[in-house]
Amino acid sequence: MRLKDIRNILQNSIVTVLLMYLLVIVLILVFASSMLGGMDQNTIGEEPVQIILLVAIPLLILAALLYSFFFVWNKVKTRHSRYRFRLRLISFIFLIILLISLPQTILSVRFVDMVFSRWFGTDVGDALNSGLEIALEYYFDLNRELEDIGNSPYLALSATKVINSPEQVWREIKAQYPRLEGMQIVSSREIYVFGDPRLTYSREEITRLQPGLIPKRTVPEFSILGLVRDYQLAGEPYRIILYRTIPRKFDE
Repeated sequence: MRLKDIRNILQNSIVTVLLMYLLVIVLILVFASSMLGGMDQNTIGEEPVQIILLVAIPLLILAALLYSFFFVWNKVKTRHSRYRFRLRLISFIFLIILLISLPQTILSVRFVDMVFSRWFGTDVGDALNSGLEIALEYYFDLNRELEDIGNSPYLALSATKVINSPEQVWREIKAQYPRLEGMQIVSSREIYVFGDPRLTYSREEITRLQPGLIPKRTVPEFSILGLVRDYQLAGEPYRIILYRTIPRKFDE
């Protein structure tokens, strides 16, 4: 399409109005798709095409309207009666569109305000804060439970049997604390793994761990909490590591 053809289309006021109306509909549809398609603070800006459309379409509409207006206005000033009628016609069409669009605009603005009020209102904020407190309390409870197991005389008593039967140590600890999900017993010669093997550390990693709670680790399936206890049995050092997990989705 040549530049002259584009100018002729823009000079036709009715075509300009119809084009503007269609573009506004497209803009509304794109905006509604972004709003109702799960847009949140994590997804805003992930669709550059939508952002370009949201910026470009209003600019194109404004440019087309300004060009048409100044063209018709110049023709009216030179006393072209045909363009006086066109200016009246375009004003009348604008008035009709404005009257039709006003209730929809008020309703849309009210709807958007209601949606954002529900998303970011004080009730939602209080609920999120309460949920965060519950999640943190659960996390601290798991760590406290690991510390209680590590400090219990039952673990120290079971650990004395590690030289003769590491498997018995695990059976006794698991029977007493069924929510434990894994354990490692490490000596200078051997590493015994019980429970879920995905929770464990390598020997090199174990040597870097300090006694007490282990910082939380996150793997694709879950997050791992742990506790290290050191024992001296028959003149040989032993290290026992206990494990609990947090579901990945809960952690997120």
